[in-house]
Amino acid sequence: MHVKLTLRSFLFDLVSPVHPYPLGLQEDVWHHLQVCQVYVVVQDLQRIQFRLSFLFLLANPVSPLSPLGPVRPGRPSSPGNPSSPGGRGSPTGPLGPTSPGIPSSPFSPLIPG
Repeated sequence: MHVKLTLRSFLFDLVSPVHPYPLGLQEDVWHHLQVCQVYVVVQDLQRIQFRLSFLFLLANPVSPLSPLGPVRPGRPSSPGNPSSPGGRGSPTGPLGPTSPGIPSSPFSPLIPG
C-alpha cells in the first residue's frame, strides 16, 4: 500500500499525532517511518536551499568567489599615465606614446603588487 503524505500533514503528525500508531503499525515500525520521512524532508530542504543559492549566483554579475570583483579594462597601470586624474609625467613613455589601459610589456602583471 502506497500512502502519500503532504509536508503539512506530515509535520502536524510529528508534532501532535492524532493516532499514535495509525494503520495498525507497531511502535518501532511507525517510529522508523517517521525518522525516514524527516530525513527525506531535510534532504528536500537542502536541495531547495542549494537551488536558491545557485539562482542567486546566476542573477549576480559579480561572483562572490573572486575577491577582486570584475576586472575593469581601462584601469590606469602607473601614476605617470596621462589619462589618470592628476597624473604626472610626460604623455610619451620611453617607447613613444602609450595607449591607456594597455601595459607596456606583455609580461607585466595586470594588478600591481
